[in-house]
Amino acid sequence: MKLKMLIIDCPVMSFTNSDVRDLYSKILNLKMQAFEANTLSYFPLDKYDHIATHMAVCLDNGDGVLNPILAFRAISTERCKQWNNISFIGQEIVNEIDSDIHKMALNSFLGTKENDNIAYLSSIVMDPLHSPEVLCESLKMFISMSSFYHKEWSISKSFTIGRKNCKSDLLIKKRFGLLPLALHGKSLPEVLIYCFITDEKYNILLYNGVDTKRIRQSLTKYETAWQEKVMFKEGSQLTPFL
Repeated sequence: MKLKMLIIDCPVMSFTNSDVRDLYSKILNLKMQAFEANTLSYFPLDKYDHIATHMAVCLDNGDGVLNPILAFRAISTERCKQWNNISFIGQEIVNEIDSDIHKMALNSFLGTKENDNIAYLSSIVMDPLHSPEVLCESLKMFISMSSFYHKEWSISKSFTIGRKNCKSDLLIKKRFGLLPLALHGKSLPEVLIYCFITDEKYNILLYNGVDTKRIRQSLTKYETAWQEKVMFKEGSQLTPFL
């Protein structure tokens, strides 16, 4: 048994492929399990799932069957433009923030340069029914995958949101080295975001495109795993796994 990286890029473009349908449904099921286990007040699936880049760490039992145990997705401004200029989810989040200062800061981050390809990373879920060793390695691979995604999809910068109550914000900051949202050089505290859990506060975390030492080490360590990934992109199965 080993861990393998999986990418389904814009699943709607590859949905005629039965492998894509099977693996994509497993990723969505993992998200729904997290939704049910945490009794969240918002539905974890939306229109962006069908055009996002989904990345997962899977258990590979050597029998041709991959089972995702960690998954997340990324949606970029460039991808939204490709799909009839669908609104970028980052801008929708701005509209839901309960703070004018936070809105101003995130708007500033999103609108620095017109040609920036900015991504929002979200829906990070794990299957807890595995050993701590397997889950720890999956997290390390997750950091590596997100770093490779930035490079190969030409992402100039990105942001994500961490839940204060479950300390996912601390995990993301520690593992990935992201910076908190700031205005005029001053870090901003957690904030309510109405489209998520309404009685919980979140930290908005930024990646400004500068590789940290931790990221460079992650890219080196998992370069072989990235080259051996299973990937489906734009209607083609690029890397067979059967």
